[in-house]
Amino acid sequence: MANTKQKYTQLSTTQLFELYGTEDTCRTFFFNLKWPEGYVCRECSHTQYNYIKTRSLFQCKCCVKQETVCTHTIMQDTKLPLFTWILGLYYVTTSKQGISSECLAEILGISTKASRLMMRKIRYAMEVSNETFTLADTIEMDGTYVGSPSKNGKRGLGTDKTPVLISLSLDKGLYPKYLQMNI
Repeated sequence: MANTKQKYTQLSTTQLFELYGTEDTCRTFFFNLKWPEGYVCRECSHTQYNYIKTRSLFQCKCCVKQETVCTHTIMQDTKLPLFTWILGLYYVTTSKQGISSECLAEILGISTKASRLMMRKIRYAMEVSNETFTLADTIEMDGTYVGSPSKNGKRGLGTDKTPVLISLSLDKGLYPKYLQMNI
C-alpha cells in the first residue's frame, strides 16, 4: 500500500477574487454553508422561500419569517459587504505570523474599529468551532513549555515557562485530523 499524504493548498488572493469577487457569489457561498441541504426556515422548518432581491432577504412562504445569510452568524447586522468578510476571514486565518487590526483595516479599506470588531468575531467563531471537535481514533500527546527565555536558567520541569499539553488526533490512515493545545 502506497503512503500517500493529503495535500492542502491555500487559495491565492487572485483565486479568491475569481471565486468570490461578486456579492452574488459570496451570498451563494454563505447560503450553501448555512443551509447545505437547502433552505429550512428556523421558525416552522418549511423549505420553500421567496428571495427579496432588493434587500437580499429569504422569506419563508409559510410563516413569512425573513432572514439573510448573515442572520444568526458572526456577520449579523453587519454593514460590510460579504466579500469584505471573505477577505477578512482569508487574511486572519492564513496569516502565518498573525495580522494586526490596523493592517487588516488598511488591506480591506475599512476603519480600524470595524477591523477590530471583525477580528474579535472571527476569533470567537474559531474558539466556538474548536469546542465542537473531539479527539478520536489514535491520539498522540506531548508536553512542552512556551515563553521567553527562562529567568532561572532551568529547562524542563524546573523552568518558569508556561507548560502546554498538545494532543493530536490521527485518522485511520494516521494522518492528522485535529490538534488541541491546553495550558
